[in-house]
Amino acid sequence: MKKLVPEAICIFIMPPSMNELKKRLVGRGTESKEKVLGRFKTAYQEINNVTRYNYVVTNDDVSNAVAKMSAKIFLFILFLPQYILSK
Repeated sequence: MKKLVPEAICIFIMPPSMNELKKRLVGRGTESKEKVLGRFKTAYQEINNVTRYNYVVTNDDVSNAVAKMSAKIFLFILFLPQYILSK
């Protein structure tokens, strides 16, 4: 995304732990073991690139994660005029 839109603000949704991610993926019961393994590997690779994001929100609880993301978006919107003027 940053390559296409360098000024984009990116938020990474982080699982609380890799064990919890695996538990969630398996617990859904909607995908084969191979698909779960593939998604787990993809998540691991994405987590290794977390420094490319502006913000990280840990998805420990859906309500908490939404509140954290909303707060970050609100602050960005609040300070957007200053950001634009500094360019």
